[in-house]
Amino acid sequence: MSMKKVIFICNDDKYYTLPTLYSIVKSQSFLNVKVEKILVSKYNSKSSSLFYRLKLLKNMSNFYRLFLYIIYLLINRFIKITNGNISFNHLSKKYNIEIEFVESLNQLSNNRVKDLSNKADLGIIMIDEVLTESFIQNFGKLIINKHSSMLPEGRGLFPYIRIFTDNIKPGITFHEVIKDIDAGVIFHQKRIENAELTSMVKFYKFIFDNYYLELKNCLLNIENNKIITNNFDDSYFSLPKNNDFKQFKQSNGSLIKSSDFLNLFR
Repeated sequence: MSMKKVIFICNDDKYYTLPTLYSIVKSQSFLNVKVEKILVSKYNSKSSSLFYRLKLLKNMSNFYRLFLYIIYLLINRFIKITNGNISFNHLSKKYNIEIEFVESLNQLSNNRVKDLSNKADLGIIMIDEVLTESFIQNFGKLIINKHSSMLPEGRGLFPYIRIFTDNIKPGITFHEVIKDIDAGVIFHQKRIENAELTSMVKFYKFIFDNYYLELKNCLLNIENNKIITNNFDDSYFSLPKNNDFKQFKQSNGSLIKSSDFLNLFR
């Protein structure tokens, strides 16, 4: 299997995305990829803005658990720094990978997008920004996204909440990026067991800790021209409303548990 040249397109996020990039870059031989460039978008959608996230977290839990979550993030960041997962700049220098920051992917000119495509065999995204049809067409090569549900069930925003409000199936899916959100061809899926659902923190820690392993399976399936089909119902969800948060709490959904702190040191 020939080594694929990859461009990663991601958020400017140091809590989940940056550590995941470190694990991917360290595992390039295992994944049989060469990371040619990392493009970091500073774009903030409504769902990723600080104001909305604070509102979201407040609605998901009480002030005590919100306080625990903030402390958790601070400890998590400290551990990542002491382990050497420091910054995008450090990642670039240590592994000799070009990293470029942009305000918005969809503001790039057509020629800029085509230039990006010329450097890679495929693109992999970890972003909140929805790519326009123009970006996808000008890139002209396969773009892969990870989504935290068993697609086509649970397309859209905040799938963890929808596990409790709409009984969607928890999982991780790698799929082709097309103009319709989370609706492209599925290359790899894995169901997430109930033991990983006890809190939102544990759910996403499990997903990002295992990202590079599931990406390996996705890339193998692409190489072997294998796609995944299932009979799950197609569903799409936008931003949660107050009634969704109420139902989330009533269904024993949780932002964070005290046990999540122990998992930081494993």
